Amino acid sequence: MFSKLGILAVSCWTFLFHPVRLCDIPDDIVGARAPGDIITGGLFPVHEKVENLANRTQPGSLNCSGFDLSTFLQAQAMIYSIEQIILLCYRVSKLGYEIYDTCSDAIAAIQVPTRCLSKFNSSDSCVEVHCNYTDYVPIVKAVVGETFSEISIVVASLLALYLIPQVSYEASADILSDKIRFPSFFQTIPSDVHQTEAMAKLVNHFKWNWVGAIGSDDDYGQARMNSFISNAGKFNICIAFHKLISSYINHQDVNEMSIDQIAENIKNSSAEVIILFAKVPIVIQLFTTLIKQNVSKTWIASDSWSTSRQVASLCHIEKVGNIFGFSFKNGTIPNFVDYLQKLDLCPKGATGSLKNRRNSI
Repeated sequence: MFSKLGILAVSCWTFLFHPVRLCDIPDDIVGARAPGDIITGGLFPVHEKVENLANRTQPGSLNCSGFDLSTFLQAQAMIYSIEQIILLCYRVSKLGYEIYDTCSDAIAAIQVPTRCLSKFNSSDSCVEVHCNYTDYVPIVKAVVGETFSEISIVVASLLALYLIPQVSYEASADILSDKIRFPSFFQTIPSDVHQTEAMAKLVNHFKWNWVGAIGSDDDYGQARMNSFISNAGKFNICIAFHKLISSYINHQDVNEMSIDQIAENIKNSSAEVIILFAKVPIVIQLFTTLIKQNVSKTWIASDSWSTSRQVASLCHIEKVGNIFGFSFKNGTIPNFVDYLQKLDLCPKGATGSLKNRRNSI
């Protein structure tokens, strides 16, 4: 079913997320929209990266690439949930949504609050400047998302000024629990402190007292790696090496060198256990390099890639060694699979991903 859905998703995404011209708002910031009296925003990294960030010399539109089916499904889950609320609570005000593609990057995501803070029922999608925003009514009443902690931090910093609720389904950075800095941000999963402590306990349980740690050079990777190192010290676990790896995989000259250097460190290290905190595209590049070099270790995966289908389906993935993964307990959305199977492939009348009243732009 998912292979067919992948074809549907990739074919339809260009249609679902085609440009819209708004006042001072980037053309492609809004991915899918349904009108309503109460609008909920959704932040999903539907694309994996922004192209040519390192070569930008002036402001302009951002080009995203690397379609991510799993986050597309998460966006569909939000749409489906809103539809179900409408069906079950038909007397409530008409609910709508605006879903934004953050392209897995803070630079792209910083555009989202601008749209969220646009004035409700205004012909111009612009943020009005006021000395006092007490009575200001923005277009979005609450925001769902984002996946990555570093992007959630950026968005939450702006939404906090206006106390717009932001509920993240996956961001787990401990700093987001600080209600002084992020008074309107809410986490639905445990913070990183619990995951890194569990990792240290796992390492201690198997008596692996000589390990390496690798993290991406962003808020996500650095914070989690430092937290693990701190917890490892409590169990007298020695850190053979700890390295940061470039998170900008689209800058090939810099990133390939970084990948090669990290791979060389892993290959030459006597540590047989590696803890890896990184996003899926980085993990894939690193593992691809290690597979070519016939490097095999025991890996402990953070939640960001532990359940990734892309990593699991990587050619000769078994050659990198054993992988222990940490993830969060998941639930099943009733009838969601049936809903996905009934989606039209780009239905007529610009109704986007749904047959009914939902609209996309």
